[in-house]
Amino acid sequence: MTDETSASRCSSERSDEVARQTARVRCQDATRRAEGSRLGVMVVMVASALAFAVTMRPDASSPAATDASVMGISVERGAPEPLGGTIPDEPWADAIVRIETRRCDGDHSVASGVLVDGVVLTDRHVVEGAASVTVERLSGERFGAVSMRQSASIDMATLVVPELDGGLALATGNRVEPGDRFTMVGFPDGGSANISTVTVTQRARGVRYPDSAEPLQLGNAVVPGQSGSPLIDAAGRLAGLLYSRSHDGGAGLAHDADEVERQWPSMGSVGFERCD
Repeated sequence: MTDETSASRCSSERSDEVARQTARVRCQDATRRAEGSRLGVMVVMVASALAFAVTMRPDASSPAATDASVMGISVERGAPEPLGGTIPDEPWADAIVRIETRRCDGDHSVASGVLVDGVVLTDRHVVEGAASVTVERLSGERFGAVSMRQSASIDMATLVVPELDGGLALATGNRVEPGDRFTMVGFPDGGSANISTVTVTQRARGVRYPDSAEPLQLGNAVVPGQSGSPLIDAAGRLAGLLYSRSHDGGAGLAHDADEVERQWPSMGSVGFERCD
């Protein structure tokens, strides 16, 4: 082998090694970008849930009010208009409640809930850090919650209201699939009750809190104030609980009834904050 041939082969091998190193660097960069993208999705989903109740503050110009503003709603002063008026002629009507949460920092948020087996079911982010919680039926009757429990795993909470009992049964044992349709009742933007028909488009993949393992993704966009809205099946049972919206297009995300039942026994008691 001549010196020129050896030199040519060495040059070729060095070129191959450079190409392999370049490919490895590009692959590592692509992996880091993908991981960053996934983390961004997780952060957006968590942020959506934490800001998903309609927030009302005495000073709407304060920086803390921007969460609600960013989500396309106005931040208002004072309490929402009282309910009342025509009540739907449905067996589930008495189980629907609007939830008002007050916190020690002056925060006043409004969201949705439903009476299930004698307690009010809603989302954890709706009542987290509450100094007091008031529930209001479609009839306009208002009652104060005396205790609450919260899930450590998913965005779910329950409230005990002594004046309320009964409510909806859970539609457990019937796996919800894409194409299934339900009645959803909630209080968009903290206003009057809204009744709509929603369709499940897929079983999504939960990441971590606030998600369940396979949340139901709806084909309907949802807005603040609808957190805690029940999904009701044709038999008048609770099939799901709305807790957030997806980062892509604002489609609703809900826990199904089987997940609600699984979480129910493990929820821990949480006291109301004292405003000293």
